[in-house]
Formats: sequence, structure tokens, C-alpha cells
Amino acid sequence: MTSKKATLVNKCKDMHTATNATRVVISIALLASSYKHLENPFLFVSQIAQYGLVPAYTVVLIAMFLPILQAFLAYGLLIRAHVAVSSLVSAVLFAVFFSAQLTVVLSGNTMSCGCFGDLSVDIGLHSIAFCMLLFLGSCFVYYDSLRAGVQIHKLTTT
Repeated sequence: MTSKKATLVNKCKDMHTATNATRVVISIALLASSYKHLENPFLFVSQIAQYGLVPAYTVVLIAMFLPILQAFLAYGLLIRAHVAVSSLVSAVLFAVFFSAQLTVVLSGNTMSCGCFGDLSVDIGLHSIAFCMLLFLGSCFVYYDSLRAGVQIHKLTTT
């Protein structure tokens, strides 16, 4: 193996390790949130309604759909099935959560973030930063899933 190929392979391994760790962290957050929302759906409906960002008739639909979506995304990330799609949809989801929390803070209201059911904390810098970190992590996993396909192609064609 040439020096250039060896360097490329080592960089890919380091990036792969970081991506795996990030995938697991994102999956744990998604699964924990999904579990807590499915455990107490009435609390989750109440928390969504408190945001006041969606019409009342959609609150129950969101409360039914979101935990299932989160579980599927976590599953896709954990088993590495459709990582690009799972990480991209996760990034969009975390961006929505970030925006919703930022809207509450900028309006001067205080409420529970609703992220983890009865374990949720009041919306503040820490909950907003958590959403932003999960968003950035999802973007990183998405980028790496696209980049990995290109790197494999380079290694097989040279």
C-alpha cells in the first residue's frame, strides 16, 4: 500500500470511530425521548400544546407520530441502515426543536422543553445548546456517510 493510500485509510478509520460514537449518542437521545413520550403520551400532548406553535388539531397527531419517527431514526442510525437519510431527517428534527425552544426564549416565556417527558428541564441555554449539539452531530454523521461513499470509490478505483 502506498503512503498516500495508508494515510487516507488511517484518516477514514479515525473519522469512522468519531462517526460511530456520534451515531450512538444521537440514537440514545432519540430513543430516550421516544420512550419517555410513549410512556406518558398525555404529558407529551400537553407539552406540545404549551409551545403554541402548531394548530390545536395537529397536536395529537404530532404526539402520535413524533416518538415513532424518533425510534425509527435511532434504529436506522444504530444498525447503519440508510444512515444518510436517518441523519438528515434527525438534523431537520433537531433544527425544528432548536427553533421552537429559541422562539419560547425570545418571547420571554418559561416552560419545560418537553424533550424527555417528565425528566425534561426548563428551556434555557443548556436545552438549546443540547439541541444544537445534536443537530451538528447529525450533520457530521450525514456528511461522513456521504464522504465515506466517495472515499470507498477512490480506494477501489486507484
